[in-house]
Amino acid sequence: MDGPLAAYLPQDRRQALARGEDLPAHAHGAALFADIAGFTPLAEALAREIARFPQACMRADRRSVLLQEGLSEREGLRSEWASSSPAFEREGAAGAARFAQGKGRHGDFADI
Repeated sequence: MDGPLAAYLPQDRRQALARGEDLPAHAHGAALFADIAGFTPLAEALAREIARFPQACMRADRRSVLLQEGLSEREGLRSEWASSSPAFEREGAAGAARFAQGKGRHGDFADI
C-alpha cells in the first residue's frame, strides 16, 4: 500500500493488507500522530470561532444530528424540535432577536 495514508498504518498491517490477509479485530501497541501540516492552528481557530456561539444551542444541534440517523424527514424534524426546544427557550430566542437586529447576517459573525 502506497500513498498518503500509508504513513498512518503500521508496516505489518500494510504488508498484511497487500497480501490480502485478514487483520485481527484488536491489536497491541500505540500510534503516534504528529501535526506536520499546520492543521492544529486551523483546528484551534475553528474551535475558538465555534465556541463563540451559544453553547446550549450548539450542543442541541449536535445531539439532534446524532439522534436523527435513519429517521424520515418528518420524524427527524420532530426529533430535532424535541431535543432543541429547551435550548431555544434558553438561548435561541435571544439569538433570533440579535439576528433581527442585523447581527450575524451574510456570514458575518464578528459581532454576535
